[in-house]
Amino acid sequence: MVHKVAIIIPTKNRADFLIRQLKYYASVKSKHPIYIGDSSNRKNKKKILQEINYLRKKININYLYFPKKNGTQVIEAVSKKVREKYCAYNGDDDFLIPKSLSKCANFLDKNKTFRTAQGLALIFSLKKKNNAVYGEFNWLDRYTKNPQALNNSAKKRFINLIKNYWVCEPSVHRHKEWIEDIKNIEKINDYNFAEYKRCFATITNGKSKYIDCLYLLRQAHDNRHILPHYNIIKNSKWKNSYRIFNYSIAKILNKKDGLELDIAKKIVDKYFKIYILPKHKFSINKVSKKNSFKHYLQKKIPYKTIDIFRKVKNTITMSNKPILFDLTKKYSKYYNDFFPLYVRITKRD
Repeated sequence: MVHKVAIIIPTKNRADFLIRQLKYYASVKSKHPIYIGDSSNRKNKKKILQEINYLRKKININYLYFPKKNGTQVIEAVSKKVREKYCAYNGDDDFLIPKSLSKCANFLDKNKTFRTAQGLALIFSLKKKNNAVYGEFNWLDRYTKNPQALNNSAKKRFINLIKNYWVCEPSVHRHKEWIEDIKNIEKINDYNFAEYKRCFATITNGKSKYIDCLYLLRQAHDNRHILPHYNIIKNSKWKNSYRIFNYSIAKILNKKDGLELDIAKKIVDKYFKIYILPKHKFSINKVSKKNSFKHYLQKKIPYKTIDIFRKVKNTITMSNKPILFDLTKKYSKYYNDFFPLYVRITKRD
């Protein structure tokens, strides 16, 4: 049985990115329902609806308009409209591979002890800047390396995610469990901090499996938003958001591992502080120094500079073969899934 996975896409004033993604799903005849939560202005809304009206014959699109809701509120509102057993969140500028969504859903259907599943995730940038939608690839790299969480202990899964943070929102979730994981996010007043809540809740709640398939392609932007430092979150502006985060994760540790709630709160506070403040990460040997240095660079170095680093890296690693070179060749096991994406991104129509 091939399960349908609801693709949840929040969007705001990025019609061209969203349309690019929708055209891709239509080109590969995706059977997965798409739920769009749009909070765009009238101009972008009109452009999106014109394309949706054209594509409705090819793909299943559910369009919802929320002009007064912020990104976090849109995610929650759209998620509650989903009717399918499985779902996956996706940015309007990213791509989920339909065949891989089905593989991950089938795995979860047969493995009840796992909460989520995902495959190989890649990230790319285009040679054209200013948030270009189409064009030649500048570089292509791994976004995360074989992400999964296999430990039976909720505390250990939480700590391991602190050590090597990865975004599990695009993973395939059981819908009812996704709703549990995003509970109270509308009360968190920062979009990126709400991401922390969703991801840490998901992994602390249950195990996650890596499936060997091309699963996700994400695009890097010059205006990539950097997540806030711990001491900023802890001030008066972020106090309520952090309180919700801490209590939510502590409750999961209490439920899953039987830890006393006060002890669980202290554990969350201790390790999340380690994650947010690089100087603390360097001083604690249990936390990956390699990951902490990478995290530090992401906070301090402009994305244009990281662009250069990525491009150089891809010319001297992977057995002297850049990832892009491999994926565009038919001998690659990911070729059939990657090439339609490559065509969609490099050629406008």
